[in-house]
Amino acid sequence: MRIHEFLTERIHEDIVFAMDASKRNAELPSMLGGVHWFWSTSQDEDALVHPDEEFIGGDESPTVSLRSREEWATGNTHGHQTLPQFAIPVAEEVPYEVGTFVTRFDPARIIAEATAKRRIVIEHEERNGRCRVCASQYKGEWARFVSPCWTLIDLAVIYSDHPDYKNEWRPA
Repeated sequence: MRIHEFLTERIHEDIVFAMDASKRNAELPSMLGGVHWFWSTSQDEDALVHPDEEFIGGDESPTVSLRSREEWATGNTHGHQTLPQFAIPVAEEVPYEVGTFVTRFDPARIIAEATAKRRIVIEHEERNGRCRVCASQYKGEWARFVSPCWTLIDLAVIYSDHPDYKNEWRPA
């Protein structure tokens, strides 16, 4: 397997996981572009408090939920009602650092990052055994820039724990 194929497959997997996490339930389609998560109190207020607090929600609101900012229409026939996706319906002790990490890397961000990585892989496509971008920038030194280029090697190392990752792709 070439590094381009490897990266394309891993990036596709990342998008699929993020899209699956962007569904309110299995019967509904994914939210296009992914959902944005936030910690919500029982009053549907943002539970992120000052980082001096040990847990998300603080002392006054110990129970929080991880929910989507986006909402879906329900099947309610008595008027238009929307509901968010609750990824974690009830949490009591979410350390501040962990909670902010989870919301920072929500499905919408993962999809955006994967889309950018996909464009980079396409841009650094191999041509005549060399990266067409990197080799074109270093005319006269093409022998140094055989494929895979350093850009793709750096992208691939993110997935170095995958069984299809090759040791020859490790950065020097």
